[in-house]
Parts: sequence; C-alpha cells; structure tokens
Amino acid sequence: MWKRLFDIVGSLVLIVVSSPIMIAIAIAIKINSTGPIFFFQKRVGKGNKLFTFIKFRSMFTHLST
Repeated sequence: MWKRLFDIVGSLVLIVVSSPIMIAIAIAIKINSTGPIFFFQKRVGKGNKLFTFIKFRSMFTHLST
C-alpha cells in the first residue's frame, strides 16, 4: 500500500515539475519550424505487441536536399 501511494504521489510531483519544461519545448518547436510538435512511431514492445512511441520532433520536416 505504501509503495503504491509513493508511486502515485511521486508521479504527480514529476508531472507538475516537468510540465512547464515540456510546454516550453513544444512552444519552441512550433515557433522555430513548421510541422507537428510530436513524432509518432510504431515500435515492438513486450510480448511482440506494437505500441505507439511519442516524442518531441527533433528534425525538420520537408527539408530539401
């Protein structure tokens, strides 16, 4: 019971602390480039199940070569 309570409280604290940083990153991506803020990719997880991996986009979209 105590471990579960610690896990829930700890995760809530981390969400509150990290959310302003994630919002700032999202705004910076949107200001500096066109395209989506997030990058979605299908990956294989435990038991060969597919899941969608979400991360901030770190590369430019539609870059001419």
